Amino acid sequence: MNVDEVKRNRIERSASKRWRGSVRRVIASSVYNLSCFTHGCSTGWVSGVLGNEALTGGAWLAALPCLVALPAAPMFAVLADVKGRKAGAFCIGLSFIFSWSLAAWCGARGVWAARVAAGAGGAGALALAPLYCAEIAPRTRGLAAMPALACSCGILFAYSAGGLLSAHALSLSMAIAPTLLLISLLWLPETPSFLINVGKIQEAAKVMCWFDGSDFREDLTDVIEQQEVRIRTSDYGRREMSYDSETSQPMLKRSQESDKRNEREKSACKELFSHRRSRRALLSCFVVIGAAAGTGAGAFNSFAAAVLRHSAHEIPVLNTTAYNFSIYNGTLPRNLFESSEAGSMLCGTALVLGAAVATVTVDKVGRKTLLLWSCSGIAFCLAVLGVYCDPHLQVHTFYKHRFLTKKITRDKSIRDKIELPENLTIYNDSLKYGNDTKAWYRVAENYNETEEQWSVKFEQTIEKDDISIWLPVVMLSLVLFLYNIGLGSVPYVLISELFYVNVRSLASSFLITWMGWIYLFHSPETKGKSQSQIDASLDGPWLLTFERKNQR
Repeated sequence: MNVDEVKRNRIERSASKRWRGSVRRVIASSVYNLSCFTHGCSTGWVSGVLGNEALTGGAWLAALPCLVALPAAPMFAVLADVKGRKAGAFCIGLSFIFSWSLAAWCGARGVWAARVAAGAGGAGALALAPLYCAEIAPRTRGLAAMPALACSCGILFAYSAGGLLSAHALSLSMAIAPTLLLISLLWLPETPSFLINVGKIQEAAKVMCWFDGSDFREDLTDVIEQQEVRIRTSDYGRREMSYDSETSQPMLKRSQESDKRNEREKSACKELFSHRRSRRALLSCFVVIGAAAGTGAGAFNSFAAAVLRHSAHEIPVLNTTAYNFSIYNGTLPRNLFESSEAGSMLCGTALVLGAAVATVTVDKVGRKTLLLWSCSGIAFCLAVLGVYCDPHLQVHTFYKHRFLTKKITRDKSIRDKIELPENLTIYNDSLKYGNDTKAWYRVAENYNETEEQWSVKFEQTIEKDDISIWLPVVMLSLVLFLYNIGLGSVPYVLISELFYVNVRSLASSFLITWMGWIYLFHSPETKGKSQSQIDASLDGPWLLTFERKNQR
C-alpha cells in the first residue's frame, strides 16, 4: 500500500468519524428536547382544547404555568448541578406524565393541578435543554437553538390535534413524548462537562469519544487516554479547550492541581453576580429576553384561535362556562377547518419554519444579524396589524355584525348539545352600533334570560370562512416566523455561550424567571403605606427586602 492510499484511507476514516459524531449529537439533542416538545404541547394546549373560547375560559389555565415556573426553574438548576442533566430530564418527564394523566382522567378540576405540573416541567425543559445541547457539542453552538424548534413542533401538534381529538385523547397523546424521554434516558449519555466537574474524568473521556464518532469495535484505550490528557490539560467545562505545552505532565499531578483550583472557586450564585463578565452577560440576555416577551408571541401561542377570531372582528360563538367545559369533556366537536382553527395551524407552521431556519443559519449568519432582522420585521408586521384592528380607522374589510335569535342560529350541532345554565351570560343586544366604523363589544353579565331570548352573533352576508381573517393570519404568521428566527431562538444560544458551565444552569433558570424576580425584589410594597412612605421606598436601595410585621 503506497503513501497516497494510506492518506486517502485516513481521510475517509476521519470523514466517517465526523459524520458519525454529528449524527450522535443530533440524536442525543433530539431525545433530550422531547421535554421542550412536550412544553410546546402544553403551551398550545389551551388553544387546541378551547379554540375560540380560550380568551374567555382559559386565561388562567394559560397563565398558571408561568407562575409555577418562578420557583421551579431554580430548583431544576440546582438539581442539574448536583445530580446531572439526565436527572433533571428524568424529573421533567415525570412532571409532564403526571400533568397529562391529571388532565386526561381527573376532569375539569384536575386540570388546574395538571397545569401546575406542566409549568414545573416547562421551566425545567427551557432551563436545561439548551445546556445539554451546548455541552455535548461545544463547537456546534447552533445546536443550542434546537429547543425553540422542539417547542414550535409541540405547539403545532397541539393546534392540529386539538381540532381532531377530544381533550381526553389529546392529553393521552401528549403523554407519549415524555414517556419516550424517560425510556431513552437509559442509554442517553451524560454531558462531559458535568462529569468533569464531579471528577469522573475517565467517564467524561469515554463520552467525548462517543460524541466524537469513535468506533467502539476497535481498541479505544489509547484514544481514551488521549482524551483524558486533553481534559486535564485544558480548562474544559469553563471555556473552549486550549492545548498547552504541559501535556506530558503526569495525569495524577494535574488532577490534584485541578481539584485544588476547584476548591478555591466561588459558589455558582456568588460568581454569577460578583463577576463583571457574568453581570454583563446577564444584562445582554435580559435585553434580548425582554424584547422577546414584548412581542406578545407567548400569549398568542396560548390563544391563537381566539386571537384570530377577534382580529377578524368576530366574538366567539358562546361566552359561557358551560360551553367551555362541554368542549373540555369532549361532548362538542370543533371544526378543524374553521377559519380561526386553520389559521392557527398556519401560524404554528410558521413557528416551526422560523425555528428550523434559525437552527441552520445561526452559526453562519450571526446572532446580531438574526436579532436585527427579527426585531425590525416584527415591528413592521405588528404596526400593520395594529392599523388593521384600529376601530377608529375605516378599513375596507370591516363588515357589520348582527344578532340573530337562537331560532335561526345556523350552528345546530352546538345549539342542541349545550346545556344552558339558569343565569346565562349573554351578549347585550341593546348596544347601538354605527354604520361606518367597527364597534367594540361588551358582555352583559348576570342577566336571567329565557332560552328563547338567548342570541348568538352571526353574520348573514358573510360566509363562515370569511375573508377578513386572512390578513391577521398572514401578519401573525410573519410575526411568529420572524420571532423564531431571532428573538425566539438566539437567547438559548447566548445563554450557552456567555456563561461558564458552573454558572450556566443557574443563569438559565434566573433568566427564564427574571421578570418575576425583578418584581419580587425591586417593586416596593404599597399596602397600608402613605405616599411619603412609598416615596421613601422608591428613594431607597434598588434591592428591596421583605419587611417584618410589627409584633405586639
